[in-house]
Amino acid sequence: MLDIQWSEAELRELEDLRQREALLPHDAPRALLSIRLSVLTDETTSPVRQELDLRRFAVNRGCRVAGVARDLNVSATKVPPWSRPELGDWINNRAPEFDQILFWKLDRFVRRISDLHLMIEWCKEYGKVLAADKDPIDLDSAYGEMMVTMIAGMARIEAANTGVRLESLWQYARTTERWVIGKPIYGYTTEETSDGRRLVIHPFRRRVLRWIYAMLKRGRSMYKITQIVNRAGVPAPNGGKWYAKNLTSILTNPALKGLRVIRPPRPSPRKSRALSTDRMVSRSGLHQGFSRTRSLMKSREF
Repeated sequence: MLDIQWSEAELRELEDLRQREALLPHDAPRALLSIRLSVLTDETTSPVRQELDLRRFAVNRGCRVAGVARDLNVSATKVPPWSRPELGDWINNRAPEFDQILFWKLDRFVRRISDLHLMIEWCKEYGKVLAADKDPIDLDSAYGEMMVTMIAGMARIEAANTGVRLESLWQYARTTERWVIGKPIYGYTTEETSDGRRLVIHPFRRRVLRWIYAMLKRGRSMYKITQIVNRAGVPAPNGGKWYAKNLTSILTNPALKGLRVIRPPRPSPRKSRALSTDRMVSRSGLHQGFSRTRSLMKSREF
């Protein structure tokens, strides 16, 4: 944990709050204090000030402090509460040890309404109370419950609007040759050109796929191929190891031919369907051998 400096006055205040806490009943509710900063040097909401305010908040609510989750230099936008180093450990592994989660201010806890909505649902499911010191959010009060209900409604609206925006963007992507959205399949990358971002072949990954195709033609099993590329230190698309499953999904995906693919809406089977009229790269791309690869894989057990 990063070193946090306490002044003498702050230490005296901390001791006073601990003495007040010691006077509470042994069966008092247990509070987990959540402290977060994106930048440790932010003086306006320093971790020391957050902790002192939250300890006072807990005592005034009649709660004993079960623990303090200090997540410093952690972005609330990029990292939700359950994925943070300290708070995430409490939520995922130590939930029986506390009854309430107290945080200083809403923007210190989350920046996304959807994250707050998920935390509210988690608290309701596990019988926890979520409350803010500087904002009117408190699952233990009627007014706080009303605010939470409004936030949950906003989260559903935000999720619906996000879905509409994404679908609109995908619809537009199908009408242009530029690469607008999504992650290219293994073997391709994107680059900025005078006409916008375009799909292009990744030279090294092309060599990897060509070698894999050659091994398949020679009758090597998928398991043996993944062993070899892993020993060679070739990272899989996600940066981890190769397995028969992720390699198969690449080799049988029509996107390998340089085509844009779409997935049929549920509840149809989740199989990619190529848009044959929407070729993203020329026929001199990675598609050569694609049909032959699929035939080889269908005729063998890997």
